[in-house]
Amino acid sequence: MFTKMIIAILSLTLLLPLNIDASSVFDIGTTTATFLKLGIGARASALGETYVAIANDATAPHWNPAGLVQIKKEEIMTMYNKHFQGINHGYLSYVTPINKGKSAIGISVLGLIVDDIEVRVSDTLEPDSISKATDLAGILSYGTEVAKYLSLGLNLKLIKSKIIDSKSDLSYTGDVGLLFKKDRLSLGAVYTNLGGKLKYKDKEEPIHQCLKAGVALSAMKNHLLLSVDVNLPNDNKAHYHSGVEISLANLALRAGYLTGPKDIGKNFTAGFGLKLGSLFIDYAFVPYGDLGDTHQVSLGIRI
Repeated sequence: MFTKMIIAILSLTLLLPLNIDASSVFDIGTTTATFLKLGIGARASALGETYVAIANDATAPHWNPAGLVQIKKEEIMTMYNKHFQGINHGYLSYVTPINKGKSAIGISVLGLIVDDIEVRVSDTLEPDSISKATDLAGILSYGTEVAKYLSLGLNLKLIKSKIIDSKSDLSYTGDVGLLFKKDRLSLGAVYTNLGGKLKYKDKEEPIHQCLKAGVALSAMKNHLLLSVDVNLPNDNKAHYHSGVEISLANLALRAGYLTGPKDIGKNFTAGFGLKLGSLFIDYAFVPYGDLGDTHQVSLGIRI
């Protein structure tokens, strides 16, 4: 069974991009709630957003809810990301093990706010008004062991959006993930945003979906971590990511490489992490090509 699982996930990682380019390239710009695509957690971001097969902290609800079974203590994490062009991105999560450590649950809040949007009703030098856009998501998560080395995870997401004067109704969607972890090898797969639409006053827009698969391998007595992910969105081409982490006592150094749409391009990421007892602090630098650079900070505690 486990050999078949390994073959299936590896095949998913390597072969599905051959099928996606011909179809999804025509769907670019046709979905909404794109704030859910943004990386969560400075550790994951510094690793080039290769976290589907890792997902071993309070960011697991975002990357792969199946990773929640790796949580053995209560954990609280918060993240803030100062994006380019006045975009503020935040995350707060609480996760805890249940069922004698064989399962875990989590609750998370994710938000993105864009301030100082200039509104014009005609072609004028000065804006007629200043507004903002707000995207919010609440996530309920559950992960459990379904077999030796294999776990399953589920998310329920509640999404609300406001763009200038247009507000959406409360919308629902969900994720499903798998994680196979044995010794130094981890394999993960997740399908995000299964179903759901954002309904505005005069229109409905589908929430973007993405199939992700990843592989992670630890070495040198867990002082070295290598990871590779592939993202297969339904509204763009396939994206490939890779990352490496070197751990030295309470310090971790990280680097990654990710690809994306043409305006973002191919970029290197970097960052570090510090452990101070039960407290951990992470930083990530993530460039977005011509759009600008971002600096992300995460703070977490294990209780």
